[in-house]
Order: sequence, then C-alpha cells, then structure tokens
Amino acid sequence: PLTWVLLGQTQQRAREFGAAVESLERAAVLDGGATPTLLWLGRALMAAERFDEAERVYLRVERADRTSYEANLQLAEIYRRRRLRARGAVESERFAARARHYLDRARELNPNDTEIDRLVRELDREQNE
Repeated sequence: PLTWVLLGQTQQRAREFGAAVESLERAAVLDGGATPTLLWLGRALMAAERFDEAERVYLRVERADRTSYEANLQLAEIYRRRRLRARGAVESERFAARARHYLDRARELNPNDTEIDRLVRELDREQNE
C-alpha cells in the first residue's frame, strides 16, 4: 500500500488529481482503509472537486477517529459549499448547521487555528447575503 500512497501523493503534487484518487483508492483497499491513507484520499477528492466522495471518506475517518481535526474541518468545508448550492432556505440552513457542527468540533480539537475563524466568517458572510 505504501507504494500506492507515495504514487498518489506525487500525482497530487503534480495536480493529476484523477490519477491520485485512483492510486489512493488502491492503497485504501490494500491497507484496509487506514486513517492516514483515507486522509490523503480525501485531500485528492477535494482537489478533484469530487465533494460527495470526499464527504463519505471524511465521515468514515471521523467515525473511526473522533479526534481527526482534518476530517472535521473538511466536512465543514463540504457542507459550507453545499449550502451555497442549496435550493431553498430550509436546505441552506440544514447545511449551514452541519458546517457549524463540524467547525465547532474542529475548534475543540484545535482552538487556536485561524482557518476555523476564516471559515466561520465566510459562513456568516454567505448567510447574510
């Protein structure tokens, strides 16, 4: 699995996101979905703008490791983006609430991270538009 992870990381750095996803999916199958591999896969899926798949990966990580700051932060970003495409006020609020939930969790895990503050500000600004 390490060879596939390294290949996926190299492909991601080369901005070959589709190839990176394929390599990291193979690695995840071979290593049984180890958290570090899934985090790399989630990053590649986010970079490829495959947010539905990234959500499934990050939810899997979050269920296995409640202390995964990255999984919580990325889930917040996914729901923030979905909120922007929501088809009405109720759906928009539902996604905003999910984003805030994961931002709160991320803040508990890493209280001094300015990225959380930036995402909260973006969510607030977007809700007021």
